[in-house]
Amino acid sequence: MSSCSGVTARMSQLIVVGIICQTGYDEKQWTYVSDSLLCIYRKGLRDGMYVIDKSVDAGVTWENIRIINPEEETIIMSIDAGVTGFRQEVRLCALRIDQELTPLGFAGIENTDWEEIIYIG
Repeated sequence: MSSCSGVTARMSQLIVVGIICQTGYDEKQWTYVSDSLLCIYRKGLRDGMYVIDKSVDAGVTWENIRIINPEEETIIMSIDAGVTGFRQEVRLCALRIDQELTPLGFAGIENTDWEEIIYIG
């Protein structure tokens, strides 16, 4: 039997959610949307254009899947600021934007109270 006196131990675990560092990008400009730690979308400005990138390996590599002129007014960009009656989420590794149709909205039934209006996969 061993005896330890005066020993202090501290165990800590750090989990960072929502910040993925990749050299060459200003991370403050990105909006991240994910359903898991593996499938992540990031949306924001790069080289003067609004882009959507997708990672299927927890942010190790990124693939650009959409480029939008920031002059165009689209829900894809404005939803990042929070728009009532809309939501964006990742389902089955695809970025989807939904819109409420009735007062029941997202608490209700798909295609009755709300519908998917944009699919990016």
